[in-house]
Amino acid sequence: MKVLLKLTISCLLFFLQIVNGQTLPEGTHYKKDKSPDSTFLESWTVSSPYQEGENKVEVLLPDNPQKGKRYPVVYMLPVNEGIKTTYGHPLAEARLNNLQNKYQCIIVCPAFTILPWYGNNPNKQTVRQNQYVIDVVLPLIEKEYPTITDSTGRYLIGFSKSALGAFSLFFNNPHTFNRVAIFDNYFGKPSEEQWVKWGFEQCYGTRANFDLYDMPDLIKLKGEYFKLQPPRISIICGGPGLRIGVEELIMNLQSKNIPITVTRGDFGHTWKTGWMPFAFTGLAPDRR
Repeated sequence: MKVLLKLTISCLLFFLQIVNGQTLPEGTHYKKDKSPDSTFLESWTVSSPYQEGENKVEVLLPDNPQKGKRYPVVYMLPVNEGIKTTYGHPLAEARLNNLQNKYQCIIVCPAFTILPWYGNNPNKQTVRQNQYVIDVVLPLIEKEYPTITDSTGRYLIGFSKSALGAFSLFFNNPHTFNRVAIFDNYFGKPSEEQWVKWGFEQCYGTRANFDLYDMPDLIKLKGEYFKLQPPRISIICGGPGLRIGVEELIMNLQSKNIPITVTRGDFGHTWKTGWMPFAFTGLAPDRR
């Protein structure tokens, strides 16, 4: 009888998750942290088949959430393993600029076990970073917080490595996310030395698999879809001076007549050099 009761409860919980669109991959577990690494945010410890070990997902909420209101979510993708690194803390920078209140949004940053280039390695089940964002992080957030649970309420921000990640997530899932903002992006095919030393091989496994996430390949294959839409891609150029990869991305998109917004400035290559507010205005052009 006890076994039957447990089975009935498990089936009911699974059914409720499907109804609410909040299913998580089998083997995924998470718990809310009682003592987050930073006092101004909430965090969760997550284990998943798509990453080794446990990883944090950090959440920055508006100061006074309104009861019954559903909020858009901005997913900020880190540029290194973990979240807070020498490049700064993305959620601390967002809070410094009061972006969670100005835009009345929830801001989320997930951590990764290995250097994140945001691919799904076909040779290693525990290195599926792209799939981790879509199948684990999104449903977790939408299950635990009052969010807008369709594409009108989901946004992406990335820079450097994570700009490639945000761009590939957006182009491969245009009905999942509303807009993407990227800063100081990597662009193009890595050299043989970069392929090994920069962590491409560990993340993507094969060159053929990397092509599924490569910016110029994605623009060539999927760019037509965005041509007749309002600008959904915002690019922030860093500095000092021109960044070749950023200019190549802009030229590639313009050659396909894909509408974009471009902000040029003199921003250093970290989270904390003043470019983040421009990323948010790119995501919410009506708030310019």
